Amino acid sequence: MTKILVSVDGSGGAEQILPHVAALAAATHATVHILRVLDPLLDAHAEFATELETAVRRVEAQWLQGLRELIARFGLEGEAEIRRLPRRRDVSDVIAAAADDLDVNLIALHSQGNSALRHMFRGSTVLDVVARAGRPVIATGGKATAAKPGAPYRVLVTTDGSEASRAAFGPIQELLAGSTAAVTLLRVLEGGAAEGAAREALQADAATFAGLDVTTEVRSPAQGESIAQAINRAVAETGANAIGMATHGHSALRHVLAGSAALGVLGRAEVPVILVRPF
Repeated sequence: MTKILVSVDGSGGAEQILPHVAALAAATHATVHILRVLDPLLDAHAEFATELETAVRRVEAQWLQGLRELIARFGLEGEAEIRRLPRRRDVSDVIAAAADDLDVNLIALHSQGNSALRHMFRGSTVLDVVARAGRPVIATGGKATAAKPGAPYRVLVTTDGSEASRAAFGPIQELLAGSTAAVTLLRVLEGGAAEGAAREALQADAATFAGLDVTTEVRSPAQGESIAQAINRAVAETGANAIGMATHGHSALRHVLAGSAALGVLGRAEVPVILVRPF
C-alpha cells in the first residue's frame, strides 16, 4: 500500500500541504503518517517543569494531540508521531530517517521559500530532504492555492529529453500505479529543439506510465517566458493537480533542473511539485 510521510513544523504549513496530500491519497488509496520534529532544548523551554525530560514529554503530548486532530480534520487514514531532534543533527536527517524506517513512497512538506524563521521549512530544507531521503518529495510553495476538486488526479510530468530528467518517470509511475490518476507528459522546447523529434520521444516515454491515462504535449515558451513560467502556464491549461520533475537538489548539472530552478518552479506554482532525485 502507498504510504506518504507528511512532515509539519508548526508554522501553519500543514494547512497548505495537507489538502493536497488528501487529494493524492484519495487517488492512490494511500495511508498518511504525520511527523513533527521536536528540538528538546528549544521547543520545551516555555514549559514550567523541574526537569527537562518532564517538559519535553508535555510538549510531545500536546503536539501529538494536535497532529491527530489534523488527521481527523482532513479525513486522512494514518498515524501521527513526534520525533526528537538529536544533538548535532538537522531536521532533514530526522525526516530522511523516518522515511527509511517507515518505508514510505513519498515525503510531503510545505516550503516557505527562503525564510530563516526556525519554525518554517525553507526551500533549502526541501532540497536537503530530496538529496538525503532517496525517494520523491512533494512540496507546496508560498503561492500554492487550494487543492483542486474533481477527478482524475493529474500529474504534469516534465522532461527536457535527457536521461537524467527521465529518472523521475519510474518513481512517479510507481507512486501512481493502480490508481485513478492521469499523467500529462510535457516537454518545453529550448534552443530551437526539433518539435517533431521531441513529440516522437515523448510518445516513446509515455510507455513508462503503462496502466495510467497518459497524454503528451510539446510546447515552446511564449516570448519573454522562462521555462518555469511555461511549466506553470501548462499546469493551468491542463488542470494538473501537481507537477513532477527531476532535480539534483543543489547540483548544477545542465540536463536536470538544478536546485535554484526547482525552487523557481516551486515558488511560482499554485500546485505542489513532486521532486525526484536521479541516482
